[in-house]
Amino acid sequence: MHPFSIKLAIAFIIIFLNYVFEYYKEALFFAINCFSAKPFWEYLMLSLTQLCDGNWVLLWGFLLYGKRQGLILPFLLSFLLAGFLVQLLKAIWESPRPAILFEGQLLLCLPGIKHITKSFPSGHAANAFVLASFLAQRSSRMRQYTAYSLAALMALSRVYVGAHFLSDIWIGSWIGFLASQAVFSHYRHHLPQVNYYLRGFLVSLLGILASLYYLFLHHEVVPKVGDYFKLAAWFFLLWFSLRSVYYLCQSLFDLKLKRLIHP
Repeated sequence: MHPFSIKLAIAFIIIFLNYVFEYYKEALFFAINCFSAKPFWEYLMLSLTQLCDGNWVLLWGFLLYGKRQGLILPFLLSFLLAGFLVQLLKAIWESPRPAILFEGQLLLCLPGIKHITKSFPSGHAANAFVLASFLAQRSSRMRQYTAYSLAALMALSRVYVGAHFLSDIWIGSWIGFLASQAVFSHYRHHLPQVNYYLRGFLVSLLGILASLYYLFLHHEVVPKVGDYFKLAAWFFLLWFSLRSVYYLCQSLFDLKLKRLIHP
């Protein structure tokens, strides 16, 4: 089949399923939001919805970039591109969130979410698939499936916690995935060459800034799991601080060694 025909078929499927999700919006939302009131599911979904917050997506990307060191720039560009597209569509659609439409009927609803009116598309879902696309680079087929499956669960958690409709996360997920694929395919062979230790230092510095932002400036607190994530953020801050010192020392040593060899 011609590549253009495949792309056209995928676009048709995306639009058609979005229409179905919109048509059965209320029924699908309550089926997921009222799926289970058991503490296990509640803690799991609250944790997953926190993990696809933009701040945590960046932290995990900086932490797990090991085998993907040359892809950290495309990862950041994918994150920014997906975020821009999400905010653009939010400004155009002005879609109200479920917490506003079904106030008092939700099994689980994040505090403060009803005051945020823009629902379509989901930025958290886009973030989850940006991270999954980054982790899928240079990975085995099994790890790719795992990464995208976790991203799908993260996106689904946004419906469970009453923040979005299914159509919101459906389009948000595709925005994150397609933005990432576009950036990674373009930059795969056009990446600037940066010293290994200097790159590690810069990524660690970004990790420190993201950790500090979450600890002192981030105001969206998820109930029941918020304290655990605060503790994890302190661990991230310590880890990135130690790693930045290591990479800086190695970078300076490497520079000094080069000057001794080539005075």
